[in-house]
Amino acid sequence: MVLRPRALLSMAAVGALALLLIPGIASADIPIEGQHSQTIVVKLDFGGYADYATGVYTVVKGDTLQAIAQAKLGAASRWNEITKLNPDVKPKKLVVGAQLRLPPTKAPLPPPPGETKGEAKAPKAATGRQHWWHIVSMPRLGTKLVPFGHGQSIPVGNYGASVYAIRNDKFAHFESLVAKDKRGIHGVLQSFKKQRPSWFAEADGLRVGRSSTQDNDPVWRIENTTQITRIEAGRIHTKVLRSRYFDGKGKELSPADIGRAKRNWNVLLLLLAGGGILGLYFVVRRRLAAAPEAARSSTPSAA
Repeated sequence: MVLRPRALLSMAAVGALALLLIPGIASADIPIEGQHSQTIVVKLDFGGYADYATGVYTVVKGDTLQAIAQAKLGAASRWNEITKLNPDVKPKKLVVGAQLRLPPTKAPLPPPPGETKGEAKAPKAATGRQHWWHIVSMPRLGTKLVPFGHGQSIPVGNYGASVYAIRNDKFAHFESLVAKDKRGIHGVLQSFKKQRPSWFAEADGLRVGRSSTQDNDPVWRIENTTQITRIEAGRIHTKVLRSRYFDGKGKELSPADIGRAKRNWNVLLLLLAGGGILGLYFVVRRRLAAAPEAARSSTPSAA
């Protein structure tokens, strides 16, 4: 089958129009100029669990445990609770820059009916506030849990991170298992996930860390504020409250800026496609025009 120039032109025009009209194809699936790294930072708001989760405090010059307890927990007498969570810290020799785990600001609520002192049943109301929670980050390919506090950015490694909540009354048991288990922390996490759903929860759907995107994407950094809405057996439910976008120079972008940049890219792509179509049209036209003349010159003349 021989395609005529007009048919070739129509096919190319349809392809270019599809690139312009179908969102995301021109800007995400065609690596024309290469890729760049896009960083996603998540500040985790503990929501209704903020008063029932451990926190993190960074020591500054002049700090004492009593002063920290007064400022962060509301009572200087609670300094000994800080020492229990940080057994390696010397109360009289605090190191500037050291991070201290802080106990929750409130006592846990009474357990739901039916929960015994032994193995706890999964909370039916899904409030999770009958316990204190250690909310920690596990950088992918990492070997230790990293604590962080309400409103702080989730600590990540080069390949992102997962976020877990472990019951305060089971955390010491968890750490002892990590020390004894030959599988290491990853094996214990998997065991907790399968066998101890009321002791342990994992966040679903959190995008955090670095990913690759096309160079035509103007966004280099995304800052999400995400809130914990519910902790139930095995799962931490979250929702994104707001997002901020930044370009490669650190300038904040509005949704209109992002849309404009992508539209400009699509227009540029269409112009390039149009130039290619015109070039192809003239090449095919020239060759077809030359074909009869070449046929005549190759035909032997009559004797």
